[in-house]
Amino acid sequence: PVGGGYQAEHIDPIVNHALIQTLIIASKYGQDYKSGGVYLNNGQKKIFIDEHTEIGDMIIMSPKHKHGVAEIDKNKNYSWNKNSGRWIIIPIFLFSDYKRFKAKKPSQVN
Repeated sequence: PVGGGYQAEHIDPIVNHALIQTLIIASKYGQDYKSGGVYLNNGQKKIFIDEHTEIGDMIIMSPKHKHGVAEIDKNKNYSWNKNSGRWIIIPIFLFSDYKRFKAKKPSQVN
């Protein structure tokens, strides 16, 4: 949320069902929020990504790289009650232990 929402810098575990990280951008940097956002740390500096994206863009990255989310508009009042700020969609790919069933093709509906 605006007013300091963040995620500390981290490295995600790498497992067979999570070889990539995906984020879909759902708000506009510079319009919905003015500072902060996702970054990669290459060991020398933080590389901020959000300012180079548009709503609907998907960021795909390796979980083994240091990354985080810098505070969103940290000089504004912190609030969970507003829709303003930074929004993302995180498609998560999870391993399932359910038995696989033979796939069925969709049927056309007239």
